[in-house]
Amino acid sequence: MVMINNTLFQQIAKNLTQIKNLIVQIQSKFHKTEQAELIAVTKYATTMQLFALVLNGQLKFGENYLQEAVRKDKSLKFIQYLLTNNLVAVYCDFIAQIGEKLPLTSANNLDTYLSVLFSDKTNTTDYPQLLTLIEQLSKDYLDLSNFSAEILLDCTFIYCLRDWLHIKENHDYLLDALNNLEIHIIGNLQSKKIKDAVAISSAIATVDSVKTLEKIAEQATKQQIASVNILLQLRSPNVTGDNRHGCEPKLIFELISLAKKLPNINIQGIMFIASTQNLPQEYEYAQQVFNNIKAKLGSNCKILSMGMSDSLEVALKYGSTQVRIGSALFQTNTAGA
Repeated sequence: MVMINNTLFQQIAKNLTQIKNLIVQIQSKFHKTEQAELIAVTKYATTMQLFALVLNGQLKFGENYLQEAVRKDKSLKFIQYLLTNNLVAVYCDFIAQIGEKLPLTSANNLDTYLSVLFSDKTNTTDYPQLLTLIEQLSKDYLDLSNFSAEILLDCTFIYCLRDWLHIKENHDYLLDALNNLEIHIIGNLQSKKIKDAVAISSAIATVDSVKTLEKIAEQATKQQIASVNILLQLRSPNVTGDNRHGCEPKLIFELISLAKKLPNINIQGIMFIASTQNLPQEYEYAQQVFNNIKAKLGSNCKILSMGMSDSLEVALKYGSTQVRIGSALFQTNTAGA
């Protein structure tokens, strides 16, 4: 694949490489043989920054906020649609003509764009294809009556990459990457949002109640999804009060027993967030609980998700198999994670 000569893309590629190297160094220090996987936390990232990670081989993303996850999922699926149907050039023409006639801001709705864009059809080189594109956009990706140009704003960088995408190797690489991209829900999930979470996510990592697990299973059945990957959120013993989510080990095992009765639920392990004290013994505790779960679930229990930029070393020391890194991936000058 030919890489993109773009400062943003190059900086993110550098950051990603540094973080992956750091993970390897820490695990080597503690004689860990299997490299922990990286979840890129993108809650503050633009779709273009996420896209830069995709082009550099990072395909697993964690979202704290479902609304943001849905927005990015729509944007990426729209790019996937353009690539699959060879409409990148047509879309770029659409963006160029909009740019000439109307500021692309969230203040305008799609009806305004279309009325201006198609006011003189003779100036639109691929009018039939453009119209088909917009009809598909409105059918699969957004509601025309409630459109704020968000998807178009998210995807305008495709216009900057059109020459790069003309190369078949690049086109095919990106399409394959998008087909394998995973969105993990890593934030607290309200009951009313479970439907959307099940629809778009590859994993839900914050399950801590019977009610939530049963609702996920119910939605999976309704949406004809064969299996939903789940991490159960373990609560730190150092957390006081009700301001942090998670459950005690007893409930963890109750949820595991319940999951065995739900054919569309796949418990993969646990997710753990330490208290604000961030003590080493908290991570040791999570490792002990994880080992107990593995003894019960066997090979199905593979993931101990813990550790962020400020706790990477201690988390990996105590057996984390999945780390969640956010801001360090997107900063302009990275000395380390």
